[in-house]
Amino acid sequence: MNHRAWFKPAFVVISGLVMVAGLSRSAEAVPAVQEVRGRWTGFFRSDVDPRIRGNLIFDITQQDHRRFTGTVTMIDPSSGAGVPFDFDGTLAESDIFTGTGKGPGGMVQFHGMLHFFSDSAAVVDAGYKFYPPDPCLPPGPCVPHDSGGAIALRSFIGDPGLEPPDVAGPWVGTYDSDAGGGTGTLRLMITQGRDPELRRRSAMFFGTEIVDEGTDHALIFNFLGSLGVPPSPIEPTPLLVIGIGDAGRFVVSGEYQPPPDDGGPATATAMYDLFFFDGSADRGSLAITQQGRSGPE
Repeated sequence: MNHRAWFKPAFVVISGLVMVAGLSRSAEAVPAVQEVRGRWTGFFRSDVDPRIRGNLIFDITQQDHRRFTGTVTMIDPSSGAGVPFDFDGTLAESDIFTGTGKGPGGMVQFHGMLHFFSDSAAVVDAGYKFYPPDPCLPPGPCVPHDSGGAIALRSFIGDPGLEPPDVAGPWVGTYDSDAGGGTGTLRLMITQGRDPELRRRSAMFFGTEIVDEGTDHALIFNFLGSLGVPPSPIEPTPLLVIGIGDAGRFVVSGEYQPPPDDGGPATATAMYDLFFFDGSADRGSLAITQQGRSGPE
């Protein structure tokens, strides 16, 4: 995770067989369209001025085959003020999407990739260009006022009958890069919200991660994650996390293992993909352990 290293009669019978074969090939050639409706929550960061950053919400409410519409809101976390845009997008067969949002605050264009996981969970990783209301005043040319990167998460659907595990608090662990970034340490502080309707722990959590704390190449990320539902009572809970920091943005997909009956701590193992803003990337595995909590939940 070193930042230098670092999302197929006889004639009548024969004619019929040829037709069926042709239809089969046609059906196989048209891949299913992924469902993109729902709320996608995440972060954005400017490449022009890295101090410009905040939270991002895509509310996709309508979908017609590969066209979808909704609202995207870019939020300043210091003030809580949001700038909404009416959004219209298109999804290609390769799960690459493009879209444009327009509103009183100007226009924003997105281009990126959608990554789909189990139980409706998904991640969008994209670049954006923002144009103020009057970006083409003479003498021109029309240029974006800002551009940068964005990443957002659509959570697992979950099971209303099951309360998510308690993942709040400090976690520590290690990572192991598969791309020449070496090994190192991780420290996380997780906050887990409450579901106001079900009056219990939420499946969503957020927090801060420090990579290689105490070194000259330490990295800090803000992250947002979601917990799924175990395939069976004896299997681990799936998890999906996105994060962003000064160096880049990441996606983590893995499993949460609850505290064992013998009194040990909860653990999580996962694979990560890290995309640095300088264009480099890293990927690998990680293992973390929950601190200050042990025994069955």
